[in-house]
Amino acid sequence: MVRPLEADVISLGVKHLGPAMGLQVAQVVTETPGNLTPPLLQIVRAGGGDDGLVVDEPLVVTHCFAATPYEARALAYQAGTGWRALIGQVLDGMTIQSVRTVSGPQLTAYANTSLREAVRTDLIRIKPA
Repeated sequence: MVRPLEADVISLGVKHLGPAMGLQVAQVVTETPGNLTPPLLQIVRAGGGDDGLVVDEPLVVTHCFAATPYEARALAYQAGTGWRALIGQVLDGMTIQSVRTVSGPQLTAYANTSLREAVRTDLIRIKPA
């Protein structure tokens, strides 16, 4: 078996998390665009571990941007539900085995005061299908 690459969970999230939440794929990104239009999710890997063979357990931080604090927090909860909806599915040659919330949705300060951001962190266990 081939060990999954660190970037795989992020590319999987970019491709499949939005549709699992009812969002367009273009609304899930790895870099925050200069012309950010909510709702928008930015997903990044923030560490995590692996078993040294085939299982990868990345910590994934999901930044959720919306027009109001309520919408940002709701979007963050939807992101958790979206990640869990992918459990057990074979996606791009990988299977998400589990999703565990490490830090639930928290509102954070964002430079653009016309937008609000909520952040959540999940431990996502993936392996090749």
